Amino acid sequence: MIILNKRILKSCIFGVFAILISVGVYIKYFTSRCILCNSHSIKRYGAYVYPFVLDRAFNNDKNVKTDILYCRKCDFSFFELRPDNTAMAKLYKDYRGVEYQKLRQMYEPEYTEKFNFDLGHAAIKERKEHVGKILNKVCDISKIKNVLDYGGDEGQFMPDELSDCNRCVYEISNINPLPGIKKITSYDELLKQEWDFMMLCHVLEHVSDPAGFLKNEVLPLLKRGGILYIEVPVQPVYCSMDGVCTTGLHEHINFFLKKPSREYLQKIMSLKYSTLRPQMV
Repeated sequence: MIILNKRILKSCIFGVFAILISVGVYIKYFTSRCILCNSHSIKRYGAYVYPFVLDRAFNNDKNVKTDILYCRKCDFSFFELRPDNTAMAKLYKDYRGVEYQKLRQMYEPEYTEKFNFDLGHAAIKERKEHVGKILNKVCDISKIKNVLDYGGDEGQFMPDELSDCNRCVYEISNINPLPGIKKITSYDELLKQEWDFMMLCHVLEHVSDPAGFLKNEVLPLLKRGGILYIEVPVQPVYCSMDGVCTTGLHEHINFFLKKPSREYLQKIMSLKYSTLRPQMV
């Protein structure tokens, strides 16, 4: 996660240095550099796309394939296959809703209704308390008036210290927010309000351009002097010595494996203050 105070950002240096080939509902990068730190010190591994994702996002196109790249310098891994907006919309339509759960269980029998529910309700108390502790360290909570959890499900991870604030979630699924929390489904509506505190939990691992997404979509919403809390999973990627990866492309397409990758993300965005603590999975 990252705690920051907003300031004017330098130009984005999200360097791809690649040939972009648009094929149907995805874009594939053929690159010799890390898309996070621009290092040439990368290792390519053969990977695959999970059948559920192939069905839901790519119309079961068996020609959709991908490699995964690992950067030795910043410990960042990413799939070459970068879903475009059309594929993302298909994958996350009614996210974790009835249709989503049933289709996923068809391919992944362990993905039951209970498992689907538990994903959004694990360790709620501990996670809320942790955010509250961070806020108490970095700011005067009484000055926070407007709170947004971007992609925040029901808003169940907002700390209790913010219960008297104007609390909102930006959520595209059909999930209803908890009492006292307003659901916003339009980005234009988000722009009408300056947010004192924003939460971005377990989102960056899903987006095709994490640095561009933060710079162009998230930070414009944050009030100058506001606080942004970011949480990403530390998820291992398993690859063999002979260049084969057993980690397939599912919902996560970016892997911030260790502290260096998260530090490079900060540098790209010119963040003024930051605190990093991995959320283990």
